[in-house]
Amino acid sequence: MKKFMTLFKAVLVLLSAAAVSGFGQTITDVVKETYPMQSGGRLVLENVNGKVVISGWNKDELYMEAEKVVKTRDRERAQELMEQVEIVVEERREEIYIKTILPHQKGGFWNRMAGDNGSASVHYRLNVPHKCILEIENTNGAIEVTEVNGDLTLETTNGKIWLRDAGGMVVANTTNGSVDAELSKIGSDGEMEFTTTNGSVKLYLPRDAGFELDAKTTNGSVNSDFPVAGGDRHSRKRLQGEVNGGGPRIYVRTTNGSVNVREL
Repeated sequence: MKKFMTLFKAVLVLLSAAAVSGFGQTITDVVKETYPMQSGGRLVLENVNGKVVISGWNKDELYMEAEKVVKTRDRERAQELMEQVEIVVEERREEIYIKTILPHQKGGFWNRMAGDNGSASVHYRLNVPHKCILEIENTNGAIEVTEVNGDLTLETTNGKIWLRDAGGMVVANTTNGSVDAELSKIGSDGEMEFTTTNGSVKLYLPRDAGFELDAKTTNGSVNSDFPVAGGDRHSRKRLQGEVNGGGPRIYVRTTNGSVNVREL
């Protein structure tokens, strides 16, 4: 029995090594499309594996560059998987909806261990009007947004969230990754949310911005350049109170990481 278990473990090690080193073929396919999108419109994107990069520009249209990437052991299998990678685009009233559909991962235990299924991902680069609404949902990959002003909802599981020169009401949630947000202006009411579990949170806000801060960490510290009225200075793990007379609530949470709220 011991000999069998030793042999079984050895086979698993060999198959695991094959799965790691077996992706000998990588093929890509780039899709480029342009769609009309008025200022103030909405973009909804659902991705699974891959990075999402969005930049604002001075055009009433959405430009999409989507790079499909497939990695597997042989080219024939890679081509087969590539044909199953779909990008669905629906133009709705005042909204553009984009969804990634990846191949179903079929096969039994031994096929998975040998890496027969391969991997597929789609990396998006998008240009949108400066003023618009974003609802971005990802699973394995970072989200980056630059020069977009509007209600922004950004969610991923494994990846960082990065914003620069953004404005409006923002919700940015990840699990494994940092949140780094620079807001040139914030909304006058409502609530913003910046959360992660494993990673730090950095916020850069206008010096004269008024808001209500509620920031907390479990393993780390909370630091703010802004004077916080009523803030608890006896704890470095939580800071709660008004800044510059108050305003929209900014809710910040992490478990393993620090929180830094800085002045622009």
